[in-house]
Amino acid sequence: MKALLVILSVIGAVLAVALALLLIWRVLATIQDRRAFAKFEKEQHDAKCVMAENPIFKPTTTTFQNPMYGVKT
Repeated sequence: MKALLVILSVIGAVLAVALALLLIWRVLATIQDRRAFAKFEKEQHDAKCVMAENPIFKPTTTTFQNPMYGVKT
C-alpha cells in the first residue's frame, strides 16, 4: 500500500512540476510577444516614410500598344 502511495506521489509531483513549467513558459512567451508587438507598433508610428507611398513600388500592370492593331493591309 505504501509503495502505491509513493508511486502516485511521484507521478503527481512530476505532473505538477511539468504543469508549472508550462505555465511559466506560457507567461514568459506572452510577455515577450507583447513587448515585441509594442516595439513593432512604436516603429510603425515613428516611420519616416508615408505608408501610402512606397518608393520602390512599381505597378504590376503595363499597357502595351500593338502598332499592327487596326492597320488594314
